[in-house]
Amino acid sequence: MDFNVDSIIKCKMLGHDPIGSSGTTYPSYVGTYSVEPDVEAQILLTKKRIMEDNLTVQAIPLHEVSNQDGGTTVVIGGKKYGV
Repeated sequence: MDFNVDSIIKCKMLGHDPIGSSGTTYPSYVGTYSVEPDVEAQILLTKKRIMEDNLTVQAIPLHEVSNQDGGTTVVIGGKKYGV
């Protein structure tokens, strides 16, 4: 899907040019606008695409759980146990 007139107006107001130097128009980005950090690299195919919204990178999950020695174990990333 190509961008529309509203997209051009928004881009011009933000100081971006939706049309390349050779007169090429760029298609709209189709994909997720929210990602959760992962141990593997993630690539969002946004190159030469018009984005309609901000990209949100979620916070890295952090959980504290009691351990068998009476202390607290901090889990960085991953899912909370029992949920």
